[in-house]
Amino acid sequence: MDEIIIVGAGPVGLMLACELGLAGVRPMLLDKRPERSTLPKANGFGGQIVRVLALRGLLERFEEAASFAGRPPGFPFGGVPVSFAGLDVGLDLLAVQQPQIERILEERAAELGVQVEWGAEVASLDDLRARYVVGCDGASSTVRELAGFDFPGTTDEEVVRLGHFRSVRAKGIFGDAGDWRHTPRGQAIVTSLQPGVFIVGVREKGAQPAGPMTVEELRESLRRVLDTDVELGEPIWVSRTVAQARQATEYRRGDVFLAGDAAHLFPAGGSALNAGLMDAVNLGWKLAAAVHGTAPDGLLDTYHTERHPVGAAALRQTRAQAALGRHDGEEGEALRGLLSELFAYDGPRRHLAEVLQGSEVRYGSAAHPLVGRLVPELGVGAELLRAAKPFVVDFAGRVAGLSGIDVVRAEMPDPPAEALLIRPDGYVAWAGIDGLEEALASITRRAGRW
Repeated sequence: MDEIIIVGAGPVGLMLACELGLAGVRPMLLDKRPERSTLPKANGFGGQIVRVLALRGLLERFEEAASFAGRPPGFPFGGVPVSFAGLDVGLDLLAVQQPQIERILEERAAELGVQVEWGAEVASLDDLRARYVVGCDGASSTVRELAGFDFPGTTDEEVVRLGHFRSVRAKGIFGDAGDWRHTPRGQAIVTSLQPGVFIVGVREKGAQPAGPMTVEELRESLRRVLDTDVELGEPIWVSRTVAQARQATEYRRGDVFLAGDAAHLFPAGGSALNAGLMDAVNLGWKLAAAVHGTAPDGLLDTYHTERHPVGAAALRQTRAQAALGRHDGEEGEALRGLLSELFAYDGPRRHLAEVLQGSEVRYGSAAHPLVGRLVPELGVGAELLRAAKPFVVDFAGRVAGLSGIDVVRAEMPDPPAEALLIRPDGYVAWAGIDGLEEALASITRRAGRW
């Protein structure tokens, strides 16, 4: 019997495989596709996952493949431009197409001893002889359906058509790059995230046609919405979708877990991949602890209690974005205009920057402000973070007698606490000396070294 089977070798499944591999667990990774797709379904990711990739020593690999890496000066929130100028927070972005994301993560998984079994379609959970099964198999998750997870939510009335082209001539009908053009018949956009590749999108109400998407279908949709022609050059990829806003009511049912799009679908872009990859980082060390026999009672349940509220918050803000984007005419312009005025103030735009970045995410409600948050820059523990091991940062020289965990002595002029307990995923589990042993017992019960 396999310890863990991951169904779906997209970015989320591959990230989970890497996290498990760091902990010495070799999951079976299955994907029904005959090979990795070359279609650029996603164009990058942003938020806290960028920092986590840096902690894992993977950021440079992604930056080498990225057409943009860093913090943009702003972000269009539902069509409302938000400037981050003058703020000490922002949105970390990596513009990397999905095939490249998957290639990098698959290479890393192979380095850790995990291989993808392509062409392996799951028809029954009874056939999966494993201790734990994780569904990372996307929006139409077979694992979710077979395990009986509830997946409530809504389906949009608009069809979204997308295409990547070598050249586009739009005859000056679009405004600033990245802005949607609103008409009474729908919305359209032409933008670019890398030199020589243009992204064309169009949204309009109507039933989703049967059969594969074609360039002509995209061209005709643009003509209906804009009442003019857009000249599309050499096509790279076209697709259509209907946006959904859904979240599984639970992320765990017994020994079956959901992560990524299998667990949540967001109706506006920019959050799905960040949330899914962070699901994987949260779940990986907990499953590894269960396999190793070091997981305290209830540790696996914390995957749902920690990540479900994060998914709900992402669903809320992407629903707001989608609603802003759908409103046309004078009412829509008035709403976006008022929000533009609000986002000129530091307080609202700072809050929005933290929401988009994910830096407002906090697991639990401990009194110390660092507990439950991603570890700040401390200048110590880099090797342990790369290896996904828990450790204690001792600022006061008072930590002694702890079994089975590394203690790193550190000095700084104004330390945030006498000691910090860092979880394998890089989040702070405890701050201070009092209660440290109890906090350690909440993340591992192993005597001995990791």
